[in-house]
Amino acid sequence: MRSFSFPQLGKNPLQNGYIKLPVIGKIKVRQSREIPDGGVLKQARVVKRVSGWYVMLTVQWNVNPPQPTPHGEGIGIDVGLTSMVATSNGLLIKRPRFFVDAQRKLKLLQQRVSRKRKGSNNWLKATKKVAKLHEYVANCRKDWHRKLSHQLCDNVGMIFGEDLNLVGLSRGMLGKHCLDAYVLLKYLYKQQQQRSKFIAFHNAVDITKQLNQQRIQRNHNYKEARLMTGLLAARSN
Repeated sequence: MRSFSFPQLGKNPLQNGYIKLPVIGKIKVRQSREIPDGGVLKQARVVKRVSGWYVMLTVQWNVNPPQPTPHGEGIGIDVGLTSMVATSNGLLIKRPRFFVDAQRKLKLLQQRVSRKRKGSNNWLKATKKVAKLHEYVANCRKDWHRKLSHQLCDNVGMIFGEDLNLVGLSRGMLGKHCLDAYVLLKYLYKQQQQRSKFIAFHNAVDITKQLNQQRIQRNHNYKEARLMTGLLAARSN
């Protein structure tokens, strides 16, 4: 079992660096962030990872979610494979290769696991090293994308881009390369909530259909205008 939840907590369960969980009792924790004023702890989920145990707290907090409107300078971004991000102001950001660079070491560690007898102490140590490498790659990816999302949002108020089906693309041949783009979009939407940035991603197919419909409507209006002009000229004669 890698995780378990506590749907209810007692009154003030988090105090002086300790959290009080039902049945288990008090546990010393290292708090990563402060509980907002007026927030009430409702649930706790304990998760086991290779680097240790983590407690995820659910907080009930009366807050109005931001509804950002278009404001400030805007840029367009395009997520690709050669360059991670290309912006409309000429910025090109090279795509990181966290997982690809770690593949050689990962292959060696997995070969060592396959040579060990399953269930033995040496097998457990080898599998732990594989899990640590996976967690290290995931943490590097999250840290880089968090910093990149801050960099993109620092001097602009609006960001526009194409809404790609990254979940579907990740199941194909380029799956490992599409995961980075998926993480970036997730952190950009977090910037929208935390810093009131206006983030908009639209499907290119829908935009093309909309433009075609507008072009057809303009041509139809133009033909009607020419017809009305011809009728008026005929009546005047």
